[in-house]
Order: sequence, then structure tokens, then C-alpha cells
Amino acid sequence: MPITAGALGMPPLRFYLVNIPAVLLWAVAHVLPGVLAVSALHRYAGLPHHEHVGKHLWMLAMLGGALIVALAIWTIRRRHGGGVIEPAKSVK
Repeated sequence: MPITAGALGMPPLRFYLVNIPAVLLWAVAHVLPGVLAVSALHRYAGLPHHEHVGKHLWMLAMLGGALIVALAIWTIRRRHGGGVIEPAKSVK
């Protein structure tokens, strides 16, 4: 967003005061769920750290879940016209 902030005339100090905490929160929000999920897998499923095929099964499960979600979205969009924007009807 630096280009947008600069184009809108945002002062650099204000930009950095907002951007730095946002970057730190963004990184934590994206990494922490994965760390917690793998930690729970090791603790509650009884799989040892880095010694078992479990980490590969976990990656396959996530990939499979993402594929299922993608196919569901694709199917829903196809049933509803493929997400194509229809032209406005003219009023006579």
C-alpha cells in the first residue's frame, strides 16, 4: 500500500505508525494457526515431532481440504451462471 498512501499524500510518519503494527499482526495471524494446528496434531494424535510420516499426511489433508473447497466454490459458481456479470436491462 505504499504507492496508494503516497498518491493520497499520507505523511510517511503516519504511514509507518500504521503499517508496522499491521505487518506484525498480519504475520502472526497467518503463521500462528498453522503452528497451533501442528502442535495439536503432535500432542493429541500422538505423533512424534519430525520423526513420523504424520507431517506428510497433514500436508496431504490440508491440500485435499483446499481442493474440496475450491471444487465446491467452482461448482456453486457454475450453477449460478459462472459469476458472469449480466448487462443491465434497458428500460423503454
